Amino acid sequence: LAVLSSVLLSISFSPFDNWYLAYIALVPWGLAVIGGHDKKWAILWAWLGGVVFWAIGLYWLTWITLAGYFLLIALLGVYWLIAGVVIRQAFRRRWSIWITLPVIWVAMEYARAFMLWPVLPARLSGFTWFFLAHSQYKCIRLIQIADITGQYGVSFFVAMVNGAIIDALVQPLFVKTSQGGRIT
Repeated sequence: LAVLSSVLLSISFSPFDNWYLAYIALVPWGLAVIGGHDKKWAILWAWLGGVVFWAIGLYWLTWITLAGYFLLIALLGVYWLIAGVVIRQAFRRRWSIWITLPVIWVAMEYARAFMLWPVLPARLSGFTWFFLAHSQYKCIRLIQIADITGQYGVSFFVAMVNGAIIDALVQPLFVKTSQGGRIT
């Protein structure tokens, strides 16, 4: 499921421009994170989903520096890992994913914009590529909210739709337990 999310999210960006897939791309990843029986495997897959996404998006770095490519995709995958840990905890505490996912996702995008965690300090780094909002550049009517909210508002909206779908699917599929979700 995590790899499926990586592929769906990757093809929602340019040059494929399947912007509408961004509204469902995080759903398989979210279900994998909250529904995994083993917490360690669920979190590992959260990180691997990020690694696969970044490996697809930054493939061109292999022509420049192979070592840098692997280091960068591993570091950028950490943001997906952090989001996965927090979302899994939120689900365990019975918080709504439709609000938790966008808050965490946008927080991770914001953090990524100012620092390449944990290697470089904020004033020396930042990686502002592949925000959820960037997949929506062809939706002129939707991105008008960026005048007020900036790109983070657009990302928030896209992540909120993903979270609402996850919440709708989780109700009939999973039973909440102290260790995460369990398929009924």
